[in-house]
Amino acid sequence: MNRNFDVRKIVLWLFGIMIVSFLIAGSIMSVKGVGSVFVKSAGKTGNQDINIEKEFNAADIKDMSISTSSTNINVIPVDTNAVKVHYHGYFRGMAGKTAPELEVGLNGSRLVVREKHKVNISIGFNFTNQELKLDLYVPKSYAGSLELGTSSGDVNVDGLSFDRFNFSSSSGNLHAASLNTKNAELNTSSGDFTVKGFSGGLRFNSSSGKLDASDVDLTGNMSVNTSSGDINVDFSKLAGNINSNTSSGEVKLRLPENAEFDVQFDTSSGDFETNFPLTQNIKNRHEVRAKAGNGGSNITAHSSSGDLQIFKR
Repeated sequence: MNRNFDVRKIVLWLFGIMIVSFLIAGSIMSVKGVGSVFVKSAGKTGNQDINIEKEFNAADIKDMSISTSSTNINVIPVDTNAVKVHYHGYFRGMAGKTAPELEVGLNGSRLVVREKHKVNISIGFNFTNQELKLDLYVPKSYAGSLELGTSSGDVNVDGLSFDRFNFSSSSGNLHAASLNTKNAELNTSSGDFTVKGFSGGLRFNSSSGKLDASDVDLTGNMSVNTSSGDINVDFSKLAGNINSNTSSGEVKLRLPENAEFDVQFDTSSGDFETNFPLTQNIKNRHEVRAKAGNGGSNITAHSSSGDLQIFKR
Protein backbone atom coordinates (compact mmCIF):
# COMPACT_ATOMS: atom_id res chain seq x y z
CA MET A 1 0.00 0.00 0.00
CA ASN A 2 2.75 2.35 0.91
CA ARG A 3 4.56 1.41 -2.29
CA ASN A 4 1.58 2.37 -4.41
CA PHE A 5 1.36 5.68 -2.60
CA ASP A 6 5.09 6.36 -3.22
CA VAL A 7 4.70 5.59 -6.94
CA ARG A 8 1.69 7.92 -7.25
CA LYS A 9 3.60 10.61 -5.43
CA ILE A 10 6.60 10.34 -7.76
CA VAL A 11 4.34 10.42 -10.83
CA LEU A 12 2.59 13.55 -9.54
CA TRP A 13 5.94 15.24 -8.90
CA LEU A 14 7.17 14.41 -12.42
CA PHE A 15 3.90 15.63 -13.92
CA GLY A 16 4.19 18.88 -12.00
CA ILE A 17 7.78 19.42 -13.16
CA MET A 18 6.70 18.79 -16.76
CA ILE A 19 3.86 21.36 -16.50
CA VAL A 20 6.20 23.98 -15.04
CA SER A 21 8.75 23.32 -17.79
CA PHE A 22 6.11 23.80 -20.50
CA LEU A 23 4.95 27.04 -18.88
CA ILE A 24 8.49 28.41 -18.76
CA ALA A 25 9.16 27.41 -22.39
CA GLY A 26 5.86 28.96 -23.46
CA SER A 27 6.63 32.24 -21.77
CA ILE A 28 10.05 32.36 -23.42
CA MET A 29 8.54 31.70 -26.85
CA SER A 30 5.84 34.29 -26.38
CA VAL A 31 8.48 36.92 -25.67
CA LYS A 32 11.11 35.92 -28.24
CA GLY A 33 9.04 34.25 -30.92
CA VAL A 34 9.63 30.83 -32.39
CA GLY A 35 12.59 30.56 -34.72
CA SER A 36 12.31 34.10 -36.06
CA VAL A 37 13.85 36.56 -33.64
CA PHE A 38 17.59 37.24 -33.56
CA VAL A 39 19.12 38.05 -30.23
CA LYS A 40 21.41 41.07 -30.08
CA SER A 41 24.37 40.71 -27.81
CA ALA A 42 27.61 42.48 -27.11
CA GLY A 43 29.05 39.12 -26.17
CA LYS A 44 29.76 36.08 -28.33
CA THR A 45 26.22 35.03 -29.14
CA GLY A 46 23.64 36.60 -31.42
CA ASN A 47 24.39 39.27 -34.03
CA GLN A 48 27.96 40.38 -34.48
CA ASP A 49 29.94 42.49 -36.89
CA ILE A 50 33.43 41.03 -36.81
CA ASN A 51 36.59 42.99 -37.57
CA ILE A 52 39.82 41.60 -36.14
CA GLU A 53 43.33 42.62 -37.24
CA LYS A 54 46.64 41.27 -36.01
CA GLU A 55 50.07 42.18 -37.37
CA PHE A 56 53.43 40.45 -37.01
CA ASN A 57 57.00 41.10 -38.10
CA ALA A 58 57.74 38.75 -41.02
CA ALA A 59 61.32 38.35 -39.79
CA ASP A 60 59.96 36.48 -36.76
CA ILE A 61 58.06 33.94 -38.88
CA LYS A 62 59.46 30.87 -40.64
CA ASP A 63 56.19 29.07 -41.32
CA MET A 64 52.46 29.76 -41.13
CA SER A 65 49.51 27.47 -40.39
CA ILE A 66 46.03 28.78 -41.22
CA SER A 67 42.79 26.82 -40.79
CA THR A 68 39.11 27.69 -41.14
CA SER A 69 35.81 25.84 -41.42
CA SER A 70 33.70 27.47 -44.15
CA THR A 71 35.35 30.88 -44.21
CA ASN A 72 37.10 31.87 -47.45
CA ILE A 73 40.82 32.65 -47.28
CA ASN A 74 42.62 35.23 -49.43
CA VAL A 75 46.42 35.22 -49.43
CA ILE A 76 47.53 38.64 -50.67
CA PRO A 77 51.09 39.74 -51.56
CA VAL A 78 52.28 43.06 -50.12
CA ASP A 79 55.46 45.16 -50.31
CA THR A 80 55.73 45.66 -46.55
CA ASN A 81 57.72 43.65 -43.97
CA ALA A 82 54.66 42.73 -41.93
CA VAL A 83 52.36 39.72 -42.00
CA LYS A 84 48.81 40.86 -41.29
CA VAL A 85 45.74 38.77 -40.45
CA HIS A 86 42.37 40.41 -41.09
CA TYR A 87 39.25 38.47 -40.07
CA HIS A 88 36.08 40.32 -40.97
CA GLY A 89 32.43 40.06 -41.92
CA TYR A 90 29.23 39.42 -40.02
CA PHE A 91 27.49 36.69 -38.05
CA ARG A 92 23.72 36.52 -37.54
CA GLY A 93 22.61 33.88 -35.07
CA MET A 94 19.61 33.00 -32.97
CA ALA A 95 19.60 32.54 -29.25
CA GLY A 96 22.22 30.05 -28.19
CA LYS A 97 24.19 30.25 -31.43
CA THR A 98 27.76 31.39 -30.98
CA ALA A 99 29.90 33.15 -33.55
CA PRO A 100 33.20 31.49 -34.43
CA GLU A 101 36.29 32.67 -32.61
CA LEU A 102 39.72 33.27 -34.07
CA GLU A 103 42.93 32.28 -32.35
CA VAL A 104 45.99 34.11 -33.64
CA GLY A 105 49.50 33.92 -32.24
CA LEU A 106 53.12 32.91 -32.56
CA ASN A 107 54.31 29.52 -31.39
CA GLY A 108 58.03 30.07 -31.58
CA SER A 109 58.61 31.07 -35.22
CA ARG A 110 55.32 29.54 -36.36
CA LEU A 111 52.29 31.76 -36.97
CA VAL A 112 49.13 29.88 -36.05
CA VAL A 113 45.65 31.09 -37.06
CA ARG A 114 42.66 28.94 -36.08
CA GLU A 115 38.96 29.55 -36.59
CA LYS A 116 37.09 27.76 -33.82
CA HIS A 117 33.40 26.92 -33.59
CA LYS A 118 31.78 26.21 -30.25
CA VAL A 119 29.04 23.64 -29.75
CA ASN A 120 25.73 25.50 -29.79
CA ILE A 121 22.69 24.34 -27.82
CA SER A 122 19.34 26.08 -28.12
CA ILE A 123 15.59 25.42 -27.98
CA GLY A 124 13.62 25.44 -31.24
CA PHE A 125 15.01 26.32 -34.64
CA ASN A 126 18.72 26.98 -34.86
CA PHE A 127 19.50 29.08 -37.92
CA THR A 128 22.60 31.17 -38.60
CA ASN A 129 23.65 33.45 -41.40
CA GLN A 130 27.26 34.47 -41.76
CA GLU A 131 29.66 35.91 -44.28
CA LEU A 132 33.22 35.90 -43.05
CA LYS A 133 36.57 36.34 -44.77
CA LEU A 134 40.11 35.77 -43.66
CA ASP A 135 42.63 37.94 -45.48
CA LEU A 136 46.29 37.01 -44.97
CA TYR A 137 48.72 39.70 -46.16
CA VAL A 138 52.13 38.20 -46.87
CA PRO A 139 55.29 40.14 -47.82
CA LYS A 140 56.62 39.31 -51.28
CA SER A 141 60.01 38.77 -49.64
CA TYR A 142 58.68 36.03 -47.34
CA ALA A 143 60.60 32.78 -47.94
CA GLY A 144 59.06 30.44 -45.37
CA SER A 145 56.31 27.83 -45.73
CA LEU A 146 52.53 28.10 -45.71
CA GLU A 147 49.92 25.52 -44.66
CA LEU A 148 46.26 26.19 -45.39
CA GLY A 149 43.36 24.02 -44.23
CA THR A 150 39.62 24.41 -44.69
CA SER A 151 36.51 22.30 -44.72
CA SER A 152 34.38 24.03 -47.35
CA GLY A 153 35.94 27.49 -47.68
CA ASP A 154 37.62 28.58 -50.90
CA VAL A 155 41.22 29.79 -51.02
CA ASN A 156 42.85 32.33 -53.34
CA VAL A 157 46.64 32.71 -53.59
CA ASP A 158 48.35 35.06 -56.00
CA GLY A 159 51.91 36.11 -56.78
CA LEU A 160 53.89 34.57 -53.91
CA SER A 161 56.83 32.21 -53.32
CA PHE A 162 57.12 29.67 -50.52
CA ASP A 163 59.66 27.13 -49.42
CA ARG A 164 56.75 24.70 -49.02
CA PHE A 165 53.05 25.10 -49.77
CA ASN A 166 50.42 22.75 -48.35
CA PHE A 167 46.66 22.94 -48.85
CA SER A 168 44.04 20.55 -47.45
CA SER A 169 40.26 20.70 -47.80
CA SER A 170 37.13 18.62 -47.81
CA SER A 171 35.14 20.43 -50.50
CA GLY A 172 36.85 23.82 -50.62
CA ASN A 173 38.41 24.99 -53.89
CA LEU A 174 41.86 26.44 -54.50
CA HIS A 175 42.63 29.16 -57.04
CA ALA A 176 46.32 29.96 -57.35
CA ALA A 177 48.26 32.16 -59.76
CA SER A 178 52.00 32.82 -60.04
CA LEU A 179 52.77 30.39 -57.25
CA ASN A 180 56.42 29.40 -56.79
CA THR A 181 57.51 26.76 -54.32
CA LYS A 182 60.02 23.96 -53.95
CA ASN A 183 57.24 21.55 -53.08
CA ALA A 184 53.46 21.90 -53.07
CA GLU A 185 51.04 19.34 -51.64
CA LEU A 186 47.33 19.57 -52.40
CA ASN A 187 44.88 17.27 -50.58
CA THR A 188 41.13 17.23 -51.06
CA SER A 189 38.05 15.05 -51.06
CA SER A 190 35.91 16.81 -53.67
CA GLY A 191 37.41 20.29 -54.00
CA ASP A 192 38.69 21.53 -57.36
CA PHE A 193 42.10 23.11 -57.78
CA THR A 194 42.86 25.69 -60.47
CA VAL A 195 46.48 26.74 -60.78
CA LYS A 196 47.84 29.19 -63.36
CA GLY A 197 51.54 29.89 -63.40
CA PHE A 198 53.26 27.38 -61.14
CA SER A 199 56.91 26.53 -60.54
CA GLY A 200 58.22 23.70 -58.38
CA GLY A 201 57.29 20.13 -57.47
CA LEU A 202 53.68 19.07 -57.00
CA ARG A 203 51.80 16.35 -55.13
CA PHE A 204 48.02 16.04 -55.63
CA ASN A 205 45.80 13.66 -53.62
CA SER A 206 42.05 13.57 -54.20
CA SER A 207 38.93 11.43 -54.24
CA SER A 208 36.79 13.21 -56.83
CA GLY A 209 38.37 16.66 -56.95
CA LYS A 210 39.84 17.98 -60.20
CA LEU A 211 43.21 19.53 -60.94
CA ASP A 212 43.42 22.07 -63.76
CA ALA A 213 46.89 23.61 -64.03
CA SER A 214 48.41 25.72 -66.78
CA ASP A 215 51.81 27.27 -67.45
CA VAL A 216 53.52 24.78 -65.15
CA ASP A 217 57.30 24.81 -64.85
CA LEU A 218 57.95 21.41 -63.29
CA THR A 219 61.34 21.81 -61.63
CA GLY A 220 60.64 18.97 -59.20
CA ASN A 221 58.53 15.83 -59.50
CA MET A 222 54.76 15.56 -59.85
CA SER A 223 52.67 12.89 -58.14
CA VAL A 224 48.93 12.42 -58.68
CA ASN A 225 46.63 10.07 -56.75
CA THR A 226 42.90 10.24 -57.44
CA SER A 227 39.83 8.05 -57.70
CA SER A 228 37.50 9.77 -60.15
CA GLY A 229 38.91 13.29 -60.37
CA ASP A 230 40.28 14.45 -63.74
CA ILE A 231 43.78 15.83 -64.19
CA ASN A 232 44.53 18.47 -66.82
CA VAL A 233 48.03 19.97 -66.77
CA ASP A 234 49.75 22.21 -69.34
CA PHE A 235 53.54 22.32 -68.91
CA SER A 236 55.69 25.23 -70.04
CA LYS A 237 58.79 23.27 -68.98
CA LEU A 238 59.33 19.67 -67.96
CA ALA A 239 62.41 18.86 -65.90
CA GLY A 240 61.00 16.40 -63.37
CA ASN A 241 59.18 13.08 -63.44
CA ILE A 242 55.41 12.50 -63.43
CA ASN A 243 53.64 9.66 -61.66
CA SER A 244 49.86 9.19 -61.60
CA ASN A 245 47.56 6.61 -60.05
CA THR A 246 43.86 6.83 -60.90
CA SER A 247 40.77 4.67 -60.86
CA SER A 248 38.46 6.24 -63.43
CA GLY A 249 39.85 9.76 -63.65
CA GLU A 250 41.38 10.95 -66.91
CA VAL A 251 44.91 12.34 -67.09
CA LYS A 252 45.60 14.90 -69.82
CA LEU A 253 49.12 16.28 -70.19
CA ARG A 254 50.28 18.96 -72.63
CA LEU A 255 54.04 19.19 -73.09
CA PRO A 256 56.39 21.47 -75.05
CA GLU A 257 56.85 20.35 -78.67
CA ASN A 258 60.51 19.47 -78.11
CA ALA A 259 59.82 17.45 -74.93
CA GLU A 260 61.71 14.17 -74.61
CA PHE A 261 60.36 11.60 -72.20
CA ASP A 262 59.81 7.93 -71.40
CA VAL A 263 56.23 6.80 -70.86
CA GLN A 264 54.93 3.75 -69.04
CA PHE A 265 51.16 3.21 -68.89
CA ASP A 266 49.36 0.26 -67.28
CA THR A 267 45.58 -0.01 -67.36
CA SER A 268 42.65 -2.42 -67.23
CA SER A 269 40.36 -0.70 -69.72
CA GLY A 270 41.72 2.83 -70.23
CA ASP A 271 43.07 4.21 -73.51
CA PHE A 272 46.36 5.91 -74.43
CA GLU A 273 46.52 8.79 -76.91
CA THR A 274 49.36 11.03 -78.09
CA ASN A 275 50.48 13.11 -81.07
CA PHE A 276 54.17 12.81 -80.18
CA PRO A 277 56.21 10.54 -82.45
CA LEU A 278 57.13 7.62 -80.20
CA THR A 279 59.51 4.72 -80.32
CA GLN A 280 57.42 1.93 -78.86
CA ASN A 281 58.80 -1.09 -77.11
CA ILE A 282 55.43 -2.43 -75.99
CA LYS A 283 51.91 -1.44 -76.95
CA ASN A 284 48.91 -3.64 -76.32
CA ARG A 285 45.47 -3.37 -74.76
CA HIS A 286 46.73 -3.05 -71.20
CA GLU A 287 50.29 -1.80 -71.42
CA VAL A 288 52.35 0.88 -73.13
CA ARG A 289 56.13 1.29 -73.01
CA ALA A 290 57.42 4.04 -75.29
CA LYS A 291 59.90 6.88 -75.72
CA ALA A 292 59.79 10.37 -77.25
CA GLY A 293 63.10 11.52 -78.72
CA ASN A 294 66.02 10.23 -76.70
CA GLY A 295 63.89 9.87 -73.59
CA GLY A 296 64.28 11.93 -70.45
CA SER A 297 61.60 12.65 -67.85
CA ASN A 298 59.70 9.55 -66.77
CA ILE A 299 55.92 9.63 -67.16
CA THR A 300 54.41 6.70 -65.29
CA ALA A 301 50.64 6.17 -65.14
CA HIS A 302 48.48 3.42 -63.63
CA SER A 303 44.70 3.33 -64.01
CA SER A 304 41.70 1.05 -63.86
CA SER A 305 39.49 2.63 -66.52
CA GLY A 306 40.95 6.14 -66.81
CA ASP A 307 42.65 7.36 -69.99
CA LEU A 308 46.10 8.90 -70.44
CA GLN A 309 46.55 11.61 -73.06
CA ILE A 310 49.86 13.29 -73.89
CA PHE A 311 49.70 16.05 -76.49
CA LYS A 312 51.89 18.87 -77.76
CA ARG A 313 51.10 22.37 -76.51
